[in-house]
Parts: sequence; structure tokens; C-alpha cells
Amino acid sequence: MGYVMKSLTIILTDKCNLSCSYCYLSEKGEKRYIDNQTLSRVIYWFFQQCIQVDEKKINIVFFGGEPLIAFPRLKFAVEFAKNLAKRFSVEISFLTITNGTLVNEEILDFFIENKVVLQLSIDGEKDSHNEHRTTKSNKGSHNSIKFIENIKKYLNKGLKVSANMVYTSHTAHKLYKNYLYLQSLGFKSIRLRPVTGCFDEWDEHILKEQINLILNDWANKDDIKLYPISNYFEHQKRTSSFDELDNEVVCNLASLQFTVDMNGDLFPCHRFRYHQDYMSFNFGNIIHNTIDKEKIKNFLDSRPRRDGGCSKCPFKYFCDVQCVYAFYEKNKNLNTPDPQLCLVSKSIWETFLEFMNQYSSHSSKNYLNPSLISIGTINGI
Repeated sequence: MGYVMKSLTIILTDKCNLSCSYCYLSEKGEKRYIDNQTLSRVIYWFFQQCIQVDEKKINIVFFGGEPLIAFPRLKFAVEFAKNLAKRFSVEISFLTITNGTLVNEEILDFFIENKVVLQLSIDGEKDSHNEHRTTKSNKGSHNSIKFIENIKKYLNKGLKVSANMVYTSHTAHKLYKNYLYLQSLGFKSIRLRPVTGCFDEWDEHILKEQINLILNDWANKDDIKLYPISNYFEHQKRTSSFDELDNEVVCNLASLQFTVDMNGDLFPCHRFRYHQDYMSFNFGNIIHNTIDKEKIKNFLDSRPRRDGGCSKCPFKYFCDVQCVYAFYEKNKNLNTPDPQLCLVSKSIWETFLEFMNQYSSHSSKNYLNPSLISIGTINGI
């Protein structure tokens, strides 16, 4: 294909048992589940792309809808992929993004045995979680995530798990409280995910205050990974030249990763699959061997850092929310940022730099290196 592929997201089903108020998903087409024949052909195609560029470490992400509605298909995919990995001498890892309401002992034991990382979408304590994450009958879903009551038991058995904490302008004032709650459950990897555009305007002061509280706690704990902050230090591309950074599609859409839907259609990511203009971002079908390389190239020519709306932003090398889907959703343009998303990102990174300047010399974290803020300094922060 001409691109280095490392990760493939597979949409197992677009059905979901929740009705979250910030969800973008809508059912398109007639097929609700991927079948095993399509699964096997998609996974084999993915391996072939990786082998062509001699990529030895690859990842498959299972997505939905709610992917555990289709757990038998997930099991089939893991077993099929593991056999291919052994055959082609490739190291493979798996991740499942789930709302957790269908997780049971059988699923947890399978994840532990096969080293499937469970990324749980949980927005914090009961009141914050239930603010947006509701059932079809408009009831809060927090109490339905039964396994978190005993999550430490499964962590001790080897379960790999992270928390995906979505927050909005409605719940940002509880960010620190919810972060501490996830720690109390046993989570060592916590991802802060803002959702913009569908609620009220953000209070920048409150957001900065909450992020500062989180940073002060996190800096004194060596075992907590906090994203996007940890991602900044751990991401290998942060050592790239400025020219290389400018030419990134920040979240590696259609470069290091793609998404395949239930029909075998290829997209930049799962969110484009569910946009009303989704056919504009359909790169072709794997099963029918109709992948349009020129269409992929045209998509990759969108570079917000290089010549788009992010080119003059002093935070462009820090920001991890240069989401071209969010740009397109807001402006019908892949290069023009979403102002709310920019406000949230700038609030986070301004707070981070202030924190670095004040606390880095006292921190026990060996990757809180003051020299790493040089990129921001160069860009006038």
C-alpha cells in the first residue's frame, strides 16, 4: 500500500446497549455485525500489509458500537490473529474499548489468558458517569459495570486495563475528583478525553484549576500513566525534527492505523465511518480489493500543523487533540480547527508548562525533563 501500518481497528458491530448523550455513532447500512469470513480476510490483509514493510510489532483494536455484544467474533479474531502471528513471526497485541456493562468472568479470563488490553470507558464517579452515559431507557449505567467492584482481583491475575475518562463542559469541574476515584479503583493508566461541540461553552479557569490539581498528584506517583501528558514524553515522534512533526497527521490516521467496518470497508478512523459524509472517507473495500491509494494520499495531504489552522499555534507540538474528524465535523474542512477543542487543549498545555516550570526540579519522575519544554519555548510559549 505504500504506508507503514502498525494498528488496525476493527468494528465488530455498530450495535450498542447504551445511549450516551455525546456519542456520534449511528447505524448505516444493513449489516449490524461483522461475520467470521470477513474478519479472517480483513486480518489476513492487515498482516500482508505489515509483512510488506517488515513491521514486526502490530496491534488490533476491537471497537463498536459495543464490541462485547459480539464477543464470539472477538474470540475468533484473537485466535485467528494469534495463529497468523506465529506463522509470520510477528508480535501482536490486542485492545478492546468497551463500556464495561457486559464484562463478566468468562470475558475477563479470556482477556487475561490472551493478554487483551481492556480500555474501559468510565467517566468517573457515579454522578459524573451517569451525566452522559445512559441506557436506552435513560438510566445511568455506572451500576451496570459490575466488574469494577473486584477489579483489583483481576489486576492481580494479570488483567491489563486502562480507563478512558470522557469529560465535557458539564463535568470538567469534577475532573480531579473523578481522576482520584479511578485511582482508588486500581487504575494505573488514565486517559482524559474531552468532548466538545455538543454542550455549553467551557470555563477555562475551572479546567486549568482541575488539571493543575491532577498534575500535582500525578507528579508524585511513579506508577500512574496520565494521558495525554504521559503520551507527550513517551511518543517516539517527539524526538523528530520540526519538519517531520509538521508533516504528521497527529493521531496517525490512515498512516500507522486504519479502521475497517463490518463490510470490510476501509476508513481513516471509526469516527469518519459514522459521519453523514462517510462515503467521502471510504478508501475502498478489502474483501473486493478496491482500495483507492490515491484517495488515501489525498487525505494524508491534509496537514494541520504544516499549512492548516494549527500552523501558527504555539502549542502545535504538544496538542494531541488536532483531530481532523473534529475539524471536519465543525467546519467541513480537515485543516481548520474546532475553537472549543483548541481552548481545551491550550488550557491543558498552558497549565502543564506552568507546572513544569514550578515543579519539575522537585519531581521523582525521570521523564519530567525540563529540557523537553524547549519545543514550546522555541515556539514562543
